[in-house]
Amino acid sequence: MGLDRDVVVERLQEYLRQPQSAVTEADAVARHQASIDNLWNEALRLADGDIGKALTATRDAVRSGQGDDESREDYEARLGGIPSRAFGLDAEYGGVDKPQHFFATAAVAFYASLSQDDTGLGAPNPAYGAAIAKGVGEAYEALDEIGKEASGGNPTGYSRGDVAADDRGANFGADLSLREWDPERFGELDVREFLPDRGKMPGFDAEDQIDYPDEVYEEERTERPDPDELEDVNEPVDYPEEYYDEYRTDRTTDTTDKFGG
Repeated sequence: MGLDRDVVVERLQEYLRQPQSAVTEADAVARHQASIDNLWNEALRLADGDIGKALTATRDAVRSGQGDDESREDYEARLGGIPSRAFGLDAEYGGVDKPQHFFATAAVAFYASLSQDDTGLGAPNPAYGAAIAKGVGEAYEALDEIGKEASGGNPTGYSRGDVAADDRGANFGADLSLREWDPERFGELDVREFLPDRGKMPGFDAEDQIDYPDEVYEEERTERPDPDELEDVNEPVDYPEEYYDEYRTDRTTDTTDKFGG
């Protein structure tokens, strides 16, 4: 069963506040993206492999707003550990709010995928889950725009960068539903597979980026849980590969290009 979800949130917040978790605007994009993956693996470890718990706990741990019981000092330290450049470098696609968008829609997609069984055998429908989560993200931004018009400038309004992070999170959460259903077949997921290509980010300048060897980031990665120790929610069913190809989401879609970045 592992730790209570609220305890996982608190532990993740403490993880973000640690000096070794800090990332700054001076750090390369690769470091920010590695930090996202490290955070996810820490969440999985704390949640004892419970993907749903890890998703919602990470979503809450990376909230860009100050918590009710969070001191200003703790808040600023936590913000310092949130990778603000993992999704973009400019004001629209970057920012400490983007990881929250990513994990929030990932959670929606994960649970929506598991809720839709077209086979009658407990198999998830990741295409359905991703579509639902992306729709939720779009609707939220539309409401933001309506609120902006009604209030004369507050809140921020529709953000293409928020939607791009939402879409990537939806793909991640949808694929995680397959991992939950059949971990032996689908194995582990690296969050960085779902993040934008650094070279296509608006504002990217290769001369400003230090490409450290992968070993540098691998040293910082937390230990992943053993897939064999994770509990299945359903008995795995051995479908032909064509079945999975039909339902798996397209990880390669670049949502930055989609929105004209």
